[in-house]
This record gives sequence, structure tokens and C-alpha cells, in this order.
Amino acid sequence: MRDGRQAASFMAIVMLAGILFLLLGTWGAVHAAIRPALRTGALGLLWWPSVVLLSAAVEPASHNGEVFLIAGVSIALGAFTARLLPWARAPLLPASACLLAYTADLALGGELLTVSALGPSVGSGSRFYGVSNELEPILPIVLLVGLAAVTTGRAITRRTLLLYGLSGLALLVVVGWGRLGADVGGVITVGAAVAVATLVMSPGAVSARRLVGAALVPVAALLTLTVIDLGLAGGSHLTRNLLRADNPSELWELVTRRYELSWRILSSGQKPAYFLGALLAVAFAWRNRERLFAALPHRAWAAALLGGLAAGIAGALTNDSGPVLFINAVIGLAGLTAYLLARPAPQSSTRRASRPAR
Repeated sequence: MRDGRQAASFMAIVMLAGILFLLLGTWGAVHAAIRPALRTGALGLLWWPSVVLLSAAVEPASHNGEVFLIAGVSIALGAFTARLLPWARAPLLPASACLLAYTADLALGGELLTVSALGPSVGSGSRFYGVSNELEPILPIVLLVGLAAVTTGRAITRRTLLLYGLSGLALLVVVGWGRLGADVGGVITVGAAVAVATLVMSPGAVSARRLVGAALVPVAALLTLTVIDLGLAGGSHLTRNLLRADNPSELWELVTRRYELSWRILSSGQKPAYFLGALLAVAFAWRNRERLFAALPHRAWAAALLGGLAAGIAGALTNDSGPVLFINAVIGLAGLTAYLLARPAPQSSTRRASRPAR
């Protein structure tokens, strides 16, 4: 099963980060090992989607070979990135690599994604081509983390909001256009993530007008991509999925069928425990938000957190494998939280007092 491959490679990265913590703690002090291990592990998780494509190109001979290849390369790249770039800028490198790699693969037919551990799987409610439901919430989170790395240290202006809007539109086309990602549900997921992130980034208080505008962004995204799909001969993907209903009863049947499949996935195997754990993780983070996120270096990181959560919720409500999207989004946000907690400790500015003269 593809979800087994995903979980195994993901847990292997966490395991290697734990081993790194033990090694650093054995060599030096425990308190000096926590931040480097968290930082390397979190950056390794950001590299994970890109390395999954690399593994598909290499084609390891065994399951264990795939798991250790993905985990080992991810952790190695995470350690290299942590040494190469400062803390606030480091996520930009894996985020850019991820978005460029998947865009290029989808433009070439998506062969690597299809056979990778993050590829579509009919067993989990996905199609057999394009962006999978497992990957769908990860891409907007990666985008928002990359934008946070770019924005940190800079004032929020109209250009900043324009950057968020254009970046979201570009990802929306990659995920939803029939000739690339061909994921209609992903249009709503990406639209919700970017809309909430842009709302957080906007100066001033949140008004009812802004909330309504943010809620209409996913709808506008669907309409925009429908025009693009029809105008550029995208295979009529959106029209087959959104406009094929001849009457309201057929449209309602399409909606109920999606929720029936979503419920079937939620009630199968270990999914109920994973879903409950994801809900508890969100509740814990919200309850302890002042302690976990009080020292964010820029509002863009809060936008990444809330936009990523919006992606998970919107994806869960609009896809036929909704629990999978919510669980994966929360896992991605947990990695982002780990990276935020690994922020370097501020250097003390107090100087040692000179000895008094005898």
C-alpha cells in the first residue's frame, strides 16, 4: 500500500532525527542537542517530498531500500541546508526544490509521481494520475513556508500581498489544470490556504468584508481554472467533474457519493486513531498557542500555520478521501512547529563586568 510506504519513509526521518539528537546529546549537553536535531529533522521533512520523486527515479530494489534512501537523503539534505543558510531563510531551498520538481514532473506527464510513495492510489479514493490526495495539502503548506522564508525581515506591503496572490494562482494552476495536476479538489484546498494566509498577512483588523472575500476565493479559483481548462484545451477535466450534472439531483448524488467514500476511509483500519490524533494535535496547539508560537519572527509564519490548517480543513470537506488530507496537513504543520521551536536562541548582549581595580 502506498500509505504504508509514505508512513515508513516519514517515520524513518523522525527516527534518524532522534538518533541525531542522541548522538549530539551524548557528545555534548542535552540542551545543546535539542535545537539542532529539531532543525535538521524539520528541514528533512521539507525535503521529503522532493526525495520521494528522486527515489522513484532511482527505483530501489526493495521496500527497505526505498525507506532508507528517502530518509537518509532527506536528513542529509536537512543537515546541509541548516549549515548553508540561516534559520529564517533555510526553508526556502527545500520549498523551492519541491515545487519546481513536482511542476516539472507533472509537465512531463507525472511518471515519477505516479510510481512514487506519494503517487495517486485508487485504494485511498484517489485517481491513478495527477496530484494525489496525499500530496494535495502538502503543496500549499510548502508554498506558504517558502513565502514565509522570503518575507521574514521585510515589511508587509502591497507587493507582499501580490506575491502571495500570484504564487497561489501559479500553484492552483499546477494542481488543478487538466494537463498538469488534474485535481479539482486541490483547487479548493490551495485556494483556501492562500486566502487565509493572505487574510492573516493583510494589515489592519479582520473585518466581515475580508472574511467574505476570503471565503469566495476558492469559488473564484474554480471558475478561473474552468475558463483556463476550456480555453487552453486542458482535457475538459473540470467540466467533466463540475459541470456534468444535468440536474440538482445528480449534483447532490455526486456530493453524497464523495462523503460516503470519505466516511468509508475514515472508518477503516487505523484511520480513526490517526484522525483523532490529528484533532487532538490541533486542539493542543491552539490551547498552548501563546507558549508555542509567541516568538514568531514574522507574521508570515502565522500565515503559514493558519493557511496550512485551512488547507487541511477545506481538503477534508471537499475531497472523497477527506481524512487523509486533514491528517497529512496536520503532520506537515507539526513539522513546521518543530522548525519554529528550533529557532536559534538569542545571543545575550550583556557583557561580563570587568573586575574592580585593587
